Amino acid sequence: MTPPFHAIRTKTVAGFTVQYLHAEEVALLADDIFQHEEYRFDCLRKAPRILDCGAHIGLSVLYFKHRFPDARITAFEPNPDTFELLTRNVHGNGFTDVELVNAAVSDEAGTLDFFVPRDPLFWHWGDAAVKNLWYADDQWQTVKVPAVALDTYLTEPIDYLKLDVEGLETRVLMASRSRLGFVRRLTVEFHGSRTNPGNVLAPLRDLLGDVGFATALRQSHWLMREADLNRTEPYTLLMHAWRSRFGLAWFLRRDVEDRLRLKCGLGRRT
Repeated sequence: MTPPFHAIRTKTVAGFTVQYLHAEEVALLADDIFQHEEYRFDCLRKAPRILDCGAHIGLSVLYFKHRFPDARITAFEPNPDTFELLTRNVHGNGFTDVELVNAAVSDEAGTLDFFVPRDPLFWHWGDAAVKNLWYADDQWQTVKVPAVALDTYLTEPIDYLKLDVEGLETRVLMASRSRLGFVRRLTVEFHGSRTNPGNVLAPLRDLLGDVGFATALRQSHWLMREADLNRTEPYTLLMHAWRSRFGLAWFLRRDVEDRLRLKCGLGRRT
């Protein structure tokens, strides 16, 4: 696979120069990451350790570096075309200290069948290691990508783990259960679909609770009770996890206040 270099465009996002293929996608990502700060976490350490599993074209890495310039980041992206853009966006903005890994994060090391569009200019939302029902054979193809096991990277305190692995989240976290004690703060993008019955939200929350996390769910930028989630397929949500309920209560209060400020046009607090 080779990205269509002639179609790569450039724009400025939050002061960073970003190369991309799909305008709709980069606009949505910029809104989620920089406006709504979906991956916000607080840390007293100057150089927090961050694992970005599913870094896509790198906007999340740029956000982390904006907040923590000395952060030690390892970023994973399996799609070779997307990985090229990730590399350009990270290195092109001067961040040569980020470890970039062209691999999927899974429950074990090896190779995975990975589903990607036949035409890289076809706008879509998310490649995956799960063949979803809406992946028409005339539009999607299967490629082999290397896979790494998350637990091999959980060998030191991890200040923030971002996990966006397109339907493998339950498998990955189950396999890493014995080492999740290294993780201080976690955000999981959960992908729900009957195509993937092994990926179920309630047991995943139970797993995180069993290893000491308190969790909250957010969908479409709003905090939600599990019973009130929109589960129209395919659906996604963010599950935030903290080590203490005190941390969770603080986040809930601040989140509600910030959302009210945004609705009133006052902007989020800095």
